Amino acid sequence: MPQNLVAATVDLDVPLPGHLPVPARADLRAWIGHLDALGVKNSGGLRGIIGWVLVFRDPDGLAVRLHTREHHEFDEARADVDSRWLRLSADAEVVDAKP
Repeated sequence: MPQNLVAATVDLDVPLPGHLPVPARADLRAWIGHLDALGVKNSGGLRGIIGWVLVFRDPDGLAVRLHTREHHEFDEARADVDSRWLRLSADAEVVDAKP
């Protein structure tokens, strides 16, 4: 793993377990490339409501989310809200609130 990626994800102020910030979308793309090279299934870069997110499972099967501190314009209509990756709970079970 590139050293700058390790440093970019460490933030002691993260309020939610399994949610780690990265500075920008380019950092998220680097993580996607790293995970792909390791054969780790991941969501790819998803468009959130105000930023971008990457979701994958750790070796214990827990959902991990990397989100960008870089934001785009608020746009709920263009967000990937229907992605099953965004409906993973902390224990990686799919949570589907839809009837």
